Amino acid sequence: MGGRGQAKARSAQRWLASSVRGSSTIIYCTTLRSLAGFDSPERWPLYERIRAAVYDSLLGRPPSEVFVLTNALCSANLREVEAWRHVVDLAIARQVPLIPVILEIEPAENVRRLQSADRIGRKLTDPAVLRSYFDQERLLCPDVPETCTFDVTRLSPEEAAALIKAHVESSALLFHSATKDYLRLR
Repeated sequence: MGGRGQAKARSAQRWLASSVRGSSTIIYCTTLRSLAGFDSPERWPLYERIRAAVYDSLLGRPPSEVFVLTNALCSANLREVEAWRHVVDLAIARQVPLIPVILEIEPAENVRRLQSADRIGRKLTDPAVLRSYFDQERLLCPDVPETCTFDVTRLSPEEAAALIKAHVESSALLFHSATKDYLRLR
């Protein structure tokens, strides 16, 4: 998880491209929500239908398959807390570890990245809207030992991916299957 414009998806792509163990899938929750329009009343019902279908299909995948889900979930938004519950339930049902990764970034760099050309038409690009989030929202942060936080202000997506991958691989033996404890937030 990370705020808007923090290169979550690009970092995930770089990590998965460099991974040789298992197969992997990236699910872009932001893209799913954007199909109906970000402020549309149809946004969340459509998101829920697509999410349910995708998660149902993931349930049958072998536990050795790694799934990287990227999103900017905020603890004060009930729908986003519910979205996190679905992620936890999926990991529990698959009986696999869940490793929450929180990406932090300095505001000025966040604004700079937000205006990247590859975001236009797909994701938030308005710096004023992003700045309003700084004061209004707090990222959801699960209160479990597996949660790790990285400052990506001065890291490229490739560097962030390498850091996350190294953390996951060096700690792999310490991780156990997800539990309802992941619903407890800081």
